[in-house]
Formats: sequence, C-alpha cells, structure tokens
Amino acid sequence: MGQFIDDKERGLYEKFAVDRADGRSAPGEKHEGCEYFVLDLDHDPFAVHALRAYANLCRRKYPKLSADLVKKIDRIVLGGEEARISNSGPITIPSVIASVERFYHIEPGRLSSRSRVRTVLGPRQVAMYLCRHNTIASYAEIGRAFNRNHPSVVNAFRNIADTKDLQLIQHVAEIQRRLDAARGEGE
Repeated sequence: MGQFIDDKERGLYEKFAVDRADGRSAPGEKHEGCEYFVLDLDHDPFAVHALRAYANLCRRKYPKLSADLVKKIDRIVLGGEEARISNSGPITIPSVIASVERFYHIEPGRLSSRSRVRTVLGPRQVAMYLCRHNTIASYAEIGRAFNRNHPSVVNAFRNIADTKDLQLIQHVAEIQRRLDAARGEGE
C-alpha cells in the first residue's frame, strides 16, 4: 500500500472507475473512454454547490434533468424523507427549526405559518439566520421552508447579523450551542 496523503494536499486524483449503466461506455460504444466525475453528496460539503451549479447551467437544454437535480438538492438541503441524516450529520433546516421552536416554546409548524405576531416573527428571523449560517441552503431554499420569499430571508439574516440586542445575541449563541451539541461538536 502507498503512503497516506491528506486530501487537502492531494488535489485531483483518480479514485473511482465509472461505467455507464446503459452499457454505452463499453469498447466501441459512443462513450468509450469518457471521463466522469463523482460527487459525494453525503460527506463533501462542496458537492451540493457543484450539483446546484450544474442544474442551473443545464436548465435550458435539459429542463427535466435540471428539475430532477433541484428536487434531489432540496431533499438533501431541506432534510426530506430521502435525505440521509444522522445525529452526527450536518445541521439541516428542519433541525434548526425544531431547535428554535423548542428554545422559544413555539408550537411546531408556527415558524412556517403566515403569522406575523411578534412572538413568532422574532424567532422566525433567528431560525432563518441560523439556517443560512449552518447550512448550504440558498436564501430561496430557506424561504421555501418558511413559506417566505428570498428578500424576507435576506432581511431576517441582516437583522440578526447586525443586532446590538445582547439578549438576542445570547439566544442565538445558546441555540447554536444546542445545535452543535446535538451533532456531537459541543460540550
């Protein structure tokens, strides 16, 4: 066996041999000798960004493929039923929402409701901020999780990021601590 080289120092290297499931990479076929690039959506923090960029770039020529990729990204980012998430895995939008609801003693589902009452509005902004801070989700993806639009999420993020309210800063720090502890990174 060869000497172990840290991936941060290695750069690009051949790790996988990929054959097309349709057999078109066989000798003499159209895709013989083609190069393929594999993304690890479970462990590589940059893979979803790369997949999102690809989905955006191929949208006009391959709209069905683009739509399918966006659905897959949403399942991963939003923590849908097909996402592979464990307690030691990434912080997801649903885990942030649940943590904020528990912290503020808010009925589950209220943060995604149309309610604009102060007891929901402030915690919703905290949740949106923590989603943006802890996940790879775009503003639009976070907005969908809260039934809000992109500008609402940007506004919430800026409000929390720029706050001078010491109690609010402490609340955000405590919820962040709890999220990290749930992943096994805290305490």
